[in-house]
Amino acid sequence: MSGPGNKRTAGDGGSGPPEKKLSREEKTTTTLIEPIRLGGISSTEEMDLKVLQFKNKKLAERLEQRQACEDELRERIEKLEKRQATDDATLLIVNRYWAQLDETVEALLRHHENQEELSSGTEVPGTQEGPTRDETPLSEPGTSELRETLPMKLRPPLSEPALAFVVALGASSNEEVELQLQDRMEFSKAAVSRVVEASDRLQRRVEELCQRMYSRGDSEPPGEVARAQTRELGRENRRLQDLATQLQEKHHRISLEYSELQDKVTSAETKVLEMETTVEDLQWDIEKLRKREQKLNKHLAEALEQLNSGYYVSGSSSGFQGGQITLSMQKFEMLNAELEENQELANSRMAELEKLQAELQGAVRTNERLKVALRSLPEEVVRETGEYRMLQAQFSLLYNESLQVKTQLDEARGLLLATKNSHLRHIEHMESDELGLQKKLRTEVIQLEDTLAQVRKEYEMLRIEFEQNLVALTSVEIELPKRGRDRLAAGPTSNHSSRRASSNPVTEPVCMMLPVLPAQANSGL
Repeated sequence: MSGPGNKRTAGDGGSGPPEKKLSREEKTTTTLIEPIRLGGISSTEEMDLKVLQFKNKKLAERLEQRQACEDELRERIEKLEKRQATDDATLLIVNRYWAQLDETVEALLRHHENQEELSSGTEVPGTQEGPTRDETPLSEPGTSELRETLPMKLRPPLSEPALAFVVALGASSNEEVELQLQDRMEFSKAAVSRVVEASDRLQRRVEELCQRMYSRGDSEPPGEVARAQTRELGRENRRLQDLATQLQEKHHRISLEYSELQDKVTSAETKVLEMETTVEDLQWDIEKLRKREQKLNKHLAEALEQLNSGYYVSGSSSGFQGGQITLSMQKFEMLNAELEENQELANSRMAELEKLQAELQGAVRTNERLKVALRSLPEEVVRETGEYRMLQAQFSLLYNESLQVKTQLDEARGLLLATKNSHLRHIEHMESDELGLQKKLRTEVIQLEDTLAQVRKEYEMLRIEFEQNLVALTSVEIELPKRGRDRLAAGPTSNHSSRRASSNPVTEPVCMMLPVLPAQANSGL
């Protein structure tokens, strides 16, 4: 219970955002707490019961406020996660295109270096001249170092490297990120400057070759077609050089505009952050006003319920301040009539109030007398009263209900622990079964590998045996035609010798043997 003079600061609750702590410490606004009317109380137990009811009501209000704050914080977390996802996607896109730019620059540098090497290799030593004062060869140390550092620093990121890049940026601080980006920017600028220098050297080399061709025109006059082509190529080369210069100037101007726009974007982002903080402050103030309005609505509803139930409270009347009301004459007359009726009613009520005041004074005297009697009242009489017995019965009922709730809570905890233990045992059984299956699978794989090795050995042995049989067969095939050819060569000589010796009928079988030999050779093959 508290009186109307009690005060508290507006930020006593811990449900406000952290950025409001300083403002709460600097400016402390005071609010008046309305008195709590508990009604008629006959004993301390009834007062404790009503105080507990009021505390439960306040705790319910605090719980609603906390749930609302949790919902707001959850929405803010979702928004921040979406913003972080978009930022990561933007960083990935920037990193990919930057890497593509660096790869393109590296390819251009390699192309220029290859052209320089080819041109230097095809030139005649007598006609080759050294570079001028403002001309540097393409294969200078800075370019070679740049070419060596390009593959190490710049690689096109795929999915996993891109995620690693984002994780590295998220893990590093702002200073480290700025240093990394500054190093990468300097490297890209150096590469682009090398490309521009290489293009300038190529342009100067082309102009020098044109001048050489024009200078040798008297001694060795080229053809008209070659001269026309040379002039056309020179004009095209100058046009391309002018275009490259214009593009370089445009790129420089655009880079300056980009830096200016980036500064504007930074300032705009700071302004947006300031506006967001202001909006959050205003939302916090609106939330406080909404909560205050809810409290006032609840108090108004309670007051209306009390008025409807006939419970009137005497107190100081508050008047309306400010504002001008314009009414028509008809409304003014109606208000005058209502005012007269209210005055008559007020007079009658005043008489009733005077009567009630007298009754109240008598009741106060009776109350004081009863208080004195109550102070001297013994405890046995209080315990025998119906109110005490009713409160005792209610207390015992509430106590039994609390014990039942406690036992139910203990049972729920035991059931939760039992289910948890059963789930853990089930998981252990599953893991043991998985290990057994893995062992069984491993043994089967080992057995299959052994079988495969044996089959391979058998296959090697069969292959070796087949090769040996094939070699023997080929040797037999080579030997049989050789024998057939020998017999064919020996047949005519034997026939000739037999004809010279005598005309003996033995020559007929010899002649009959001659066609048999090729058939035998073919059958052997």
